[in-house]
Amino acid sequence: MKTIRVAIIFLVIIMIFSLGACRKVEEKIAEKSAEKFLEKALGADVDITMEGGKIKVGDGTMEVGEDLPWPKEAMGDLPKPEGKITFIMEDEQAKSCTATVAELKPDDAEKYINKLKEMCIDGGSLSENEGLTIFRGDTQKNASIYLHYNSNDNEGIIIYYPEGLGNNTHTLNTTTDAGNN
Repeated sequence: MKTIRVAIIFLVIIMIFSLGACRKVEEKIAEKSAEKFLEKALGADVDITMEGGKIKVGDGTMEVGEDLPWPKEAMGDLPKPEGKITFIMEDEQAKSCTATVAELKPDDAEKYINKLKEMCIDGGSLSENEGLTIFRGDTQKNASIYLHYNSNDNEGIIIYYPEGLGNNTHTLNTTTDAGNN
């Protein structure tokens, strides 16, 4: 269900930005109609702001762009990775922040994972299979870090839980079926 909601949100975001070349009045109309559509689909208050590409849904915000600033406050002590930040989602209810990093070269991803290992108790855990790398670890400050890196696409997804997964009602399943192919 959550996947469907995210897909709907992405489609609406694309629709909104495709209307970006329109005049101000048309932008406002597009924003309001998209907000109403998302509110019905998600059952939550939605506020879309064309400036900066931010969407506020309930207790969270999403931002899409080509080279966004690193969400330093929401990502705690995590260093900014190389590459371009293209998506940020902050969820106040789940107390998490997710960032997508494009143009993350394999060498830079490896260096970033090594930095994360240094931050984590027992170095965290690492799984690699056919161009996919998954790192999961808990820091000394009880925060949880999850990184999924695809070397074929040079793209990474970083999820940060400042209160840790153990202290959160949200759970993260890092089990993949990659080894069974």
